Amino acid sequence: MKKFVADANILFSIGKESSKTNQIVNKYQLELYSPLYALDELRKHSKEIEEKTKKDFEKFYSNIKEKVIFIKTEEIREE
Repeated sequence: MKKFVADANILFSIGKESSKTNQIVNKYQLELYSPLYALDELRKHSKEIEEKTKKDFEKFYSNIKEKVIFIKTEEIREE
């Protein structure tokens, strides 16, 4: 399984069920990682996300959390 790091923009795309990014993640069962603080970033923009996706933010948020492994910044190491 291929491993990728996802930033907040990718997380936003994954949360939109109709997006190509979401379709690719589902089709190829990619292993995605993101820093935990990216969830805070999405929360800051919850109203905007609801407006753009026409979807309840909590549903959007749980969709992302099902597909992405979130890690604490201090656990990230350089290789």
